[in-house]
Amino acid sequence: LSASSPSTFAVSSPPVEEHLVAIVKAGHSDVLLERRVLGADLGDGGSRLAAPIWNRFMRNALAKKPVESFTKPNITYPEKPALRGDLEKGALIKIDRASGLLATALTPPGFIEEQIFAIGHNILHYVKRDDPLGPEPTESERDVQYASWEKAVQEWIKKNKWNASGAVPPTESDNVHLPENKPSITITAPVENETIKSLPLNFAVTAEARRGLTRVDFYLDDILLGSSREAPHVFSYNPAEITNGFHTLKAMAWDDIDNSETVQVTFNLFLEK
Repeated sequence: LSASSPSTFAVSSPPVEEHLVAIVKAGHSDVLLERRVLGADLGDGGSRLAAPIWNRFMRNALAKKPVESFTKPNITYPEKPALRGDLEKGALIKIDRASGLLATALTPPGFIEEQIFAIGHNILHYVKRDDPLGPEPTESERDVQYASWEKAVQEWIKKNKWNASGAVPPTESDNVHLPENKPSITITAPVENETIKSLPLNFAVTAEARRGLTRVDFYLDDILLGSSREAPHVFSYNPAEITNGFHTLKAMAWDDIDNSETVQVTFNLFLEK
């Protein structure tokens, strides 16, 4: 769309091809001329002028064309809430429910809770421009534009009385699911590569934990047989059917917040037929 004179417009209609792209610009660099000629105020050019022109042109141009649909892309969304556009509703943060602190790789899945903390910051608070998928920048790693962007965001929050929902998220990490808090466990029977010639199979372990031991689970070839909740931690198993050969006994010790440790031995079962 071009203005050939203050009151006359010429519409250029290109030949309709297989794919058509149309752009409409309504406005003038001279604001006073724009108001006088187009009858528009500042900010009206797109929604009140250009859009109706584009709409009418495209309806006529595509009137006899079949309707096309876009192929829905298969999008893998990043884990960072800021890159998923979730901050408006709050940042989704994984919390260890035992300590109330940030979950770590050692936090058992059953103790991880996803909580929403709605706290307003600019995008540079959460990402580095050269590594957006990496860890959040520390205070010393802030972008040179961070201060001015953050100032604008905080002014908007104050002006619009936007309130963060929930408490302030923790900054420290889970301090109860630690390597030193894992139980210690040793299988005392059978010993590694021991040959067992009779049933039942008798298993025994010694175990302890800094927070107190809650149970020991016994597995035979990765199948849970049962648990022991009090010392001495022994388990007897008399299977109806079992093949001769090598088998694996696995024992897992747990404390009250699912710190765990696993040990295993291989034994040779040799039952006379």
